[in-house]
Amino acid sequence: MKISVIGAGYVGLVTSACLSLDHEVTCIDVDPRKVAELNAGGCPIYEPRLRETIDKGNIEFTQDLGSLDRSDVIFICVGTPCYKGQCDIRQVLAAADDIYRSTKSSKTVVIKSTVVPGTNDKVLDVLNAGVICHKCVSNPEFLREGSAVEDFLHPDRVVIGARESESYDLLEQVYLWHDCFIHMDVVSAEMAKYACNCALATKISFINEISNLCEVTGANVNKVRKVMGTDPRIGSSFYEQGIGYGGSCFPKDVEALIEHGRWLGCPTPLLESVCDVNDNQYTGCLTKLEKYLWLKDSRVAVWGVSFKPETDDIRHSPAVEIIKELLGSGANVRVHDVVANPNLYAELRSWSKKTGISIATVEYYEETDPCEMTKGSDALVIATAWRQYTKAKVSEIEPQVIVDCRGVLNGREAIKQGKCYACFGNPNNS
Repeated sequence: MKISVIGAGYVGLVTSACLSLDHEVTCIDVDPRKVAELNAGGCPIYEPRLRETIDKGNIEFTQDLGSLDRSDVIFICVGTPCYKGQCDIRQVLAAADDIYRSTKSSKTVVIKSTVVPGTNDKVLDVLNAGVICHKCVSNPEFLREGSAVEDFLHPDRVVIGARESESYDLLEQVYLWHDCFIHMDVVSAEMAKYACNCALATKISFINEISNLCEVTGANVNKVRKVMGTDPRIGSSFYEQGIGYGGSCFPKDVEALIEHGRWLGCPTPLLESVCDVNDNQYTGCLTKLEKYLWLKDSRVAVWGVSFKPETDDIRHSPAVEIIKELLGSGANVRVHDVVANPNLYAELRSWSKKTGISIATVEYYEETDPCEMTKGSDALVIATAWRQYTKAKVSEIEPQVIVDCRGVLNGREAIKQGKCYACFGNPNNS
């Protein structure tokens, strides 16, 4: 089958790479530098197994829209960022317009971008503005950064929202190696994506509130989580306390659904609270630091920049917010991350121009041993649970003050060695 994918971003690249293992795929993007990098054997994002999968597949990267008319199926995988709180679907509608102008026969168009309910109808209006009658399917993605290729190739569900039975059949041929299809109408498919992301975000904010209460009362949040996890109605996934969620999905999707509810006259106070808890959670790290040292002119080492391990994505990363607050307080910051430092550097340059706060004191470390780069620092903040940090020995960490935002170290051992160790909801990490 011939498939075109519009958008070589995170979702578009993973979709293109995985589908190219069984189909002939053309991935189209407007950015010439991105297309050139991909054709030269590079990859604009860090995602395990992605470049390897691209190399195995039958895939072409181009800016040329000509392939659209030669395709059996066209996927729209462009960005839908938040704009003034709302889901911005302008790129989706622009892609639909490209399809309308570049095709001479009826196509099945698949919206994989995350869009609010009702977007499929708007896209169909654009596609069918002329005499050609296109079909439009909603096929939301459920990919986790850091394991996206595995999630795509071995999903726990493939949601297909369509108007015609032929569309269901065609999408099942696209995903010919899957047997976990869920058929529904297009609006329900659009809502399902938001419902899943908002439910997971709610679990994170909920456990963070419980974690904060545990810290105040002296309860052990890990033991509390264990009890919760044994209840089949609750489960244990996504109940890990820390400095909150980040990345490209949860923050914008929760905010977009809140705003969409307001627009519909159907407010969502629970989700508003989820946002409030998450937005304030990272400040707990700074509060813990200030118990032990004066931030101005202090030297703080930070482990982790990306919002989670196995990705270079720093969008809405709590770690980045912590670093900015440290710099704003006059601290000297040295940062270690496996892959995300280039993105942090670009973000801090832009932030510095807007705020006037100097970033001259920031030091970046990647290949250096994490424990080695802490030497000479007054404190260590662990903001991302990269595997390298979970293997670190407390005895090799020089700073006396450790704020472990992800609970990766042995807290009891740290305290035993005389460290001022702080962890969210569980001071002893037992």
